[in-house]
Amino acid sequence: MVDLEDTEKLLVSSIESIYGVDLTKNDRLVLLYDQACPLCSQLALRYGIEKHFGPVVLLDARKQPCVAEVCKRAGFDLNEGVLVSHAGNLFFGHQALSYLNQVGSLQGWVGSIMAIFLRRPVFSRIAYPLLKTMRSVLLKITGIPKL
Repeated sequence: MVDLEDTEKLLVSSIESIYGVDLTKNDRLVLLYDQACPLCSQLALRYGIEKHFGPVVLLDARKQPCVAEVCKRAGFDLNEGVLVSHAGNLFFGHQALSYLNQVGSLQGWVGSIMAIFLRRPVFSRIAYPLLKTMRSVLLKITGIPKL
């Protein structure tokens, strides 16, 4: 979890103005990710978070090209991970993965097994580089450029 310091507050303000969404609403979970990435989009859709929070706001970083640069300047390279905003907190990369597994659950029996491990930050920290590598390979195979 990342406390919202000045840089992060500027990032939140930028994302809010670009997408027209309020990230500070405590009951709203916002996921900023690369929808063109097959792995990212499948994970984003399979987390069952809506059961706990209602509609999740999914923001595609590719629809607003300046967002990736704003995030990168704030220390969140969207080529390296997803960004989750919830209850005034930002979660990035393996922390976002761990948080999503704590508040939601992947569908199916494979998802249940994965969730047992990925809820724990130590396991999500180990698994995340593998997921990033899989993302890079999938983007290369499909001919999709990085953000």
